[in-house]
Amino acid sequence: MNSQTKPSVSIVLATYNGEKYFRAQLDSLFAQTFPLLEVIAVDDCSSDSTVSILKEYAAAHPILQIHQNEVNLKHNRTFERGIQLAKGDCIAMCDQDDIWLPEKISSLMDQWKPDSLLIHCDSEFIDAEGNSLNRKISDIKNLQTYSSPVPFIIGNTVAGHAAIFRKELIKSILPFPSIVIHDWWMAFIAATQGPVQYVDKPLILYRQHAGNVIGAIKVKGQKKKKDNSELQQRIRERMKLFFQSCPENHSAKKLLSQLASSYSSFSLSNNFLRMNLFFANQEQLLATKNRSPFRKWLFCVKMFFTVQ
Repeated sequence: MNSQTKPSVSIVLATYNGEKYFRAQLDSLFAQTFPLLEVIAVDDCSSDSTVSILKEYAAAHPILQIHQNEVNLKHNRTFERGIQLAKGDCIAMCDQDDIWLPEKISSLMDQWKPDSLLIHCDSEFIDAEGNSLNRKISDIKNLQTYSSPVPFIIGNTVAGHAAIFRKELIKSILPFPSIVIHDWWMAFIAATQGPVQYVDKPLILYRQHAGNVIGAIKVKGQKKKKDNSELQQRIRERMKLFFQSCPENHSAKKLLSQLASSYSSFSLSNNFLRMNLFFANQEQLLATKNRSPFRKWLFCVKMFFTVQ
């Protein structure tokens, strides 16, 4: 990217009771080698010292803006507000407990191609104390540049904290739907409009701790069955949303139409249709999954009995 025509970058930071690891995150933002236009922090009614820490850093860094929600809006709505406030040509979303390497923004901006609306990188896992766990997201998922939304129908490789997107994408992604994780939604929509570009470098230290573990509590039989039924309904709604959101003239539209139809019920005809669609398109549909050929074959068979 030409250094004389570098787009401006806004960082959008969503905070909620994040005091424990917050200073390390903020220090890493203000150590970025790429000149930032602004850092927009939106706090979602924290009751700890998060806002006090923000005010302390704002005194030293004038590009830091603090916005406080009047009521608790939760994660997605808080990020939405920050994105709508951002003035940069490009926007990077930030959590409150990770560490960005100094070259994170500059590396992505330097390698970003003009036909892509979203670019992202790898992340290295660290424990609560900041020690490396010797594992990356790319060890779990098949991270690469994808030029079609089809790989994002079943799985997601884009972590919000590792991505930057152009402001042109905003009109297509907001408001974030409640039935799909926001970074997955961003990746799918971006892929309907161009390549989702990947840089094969771990430019984030992704902290793992009790506060960011999802689904750690086990549930008992009856409750679990209810949750599974609700989950399957959300999956059906997600597939329908992906179909409706794909442009009519896109090459993936026909496959999405067939998948949405096959997800509508567990009738025998839909079960066969769904399984056959996965077998016929498994190279793309299962592209994000780090699985052996046998496990991918088994996944396709299982789609006769379930939806994912």
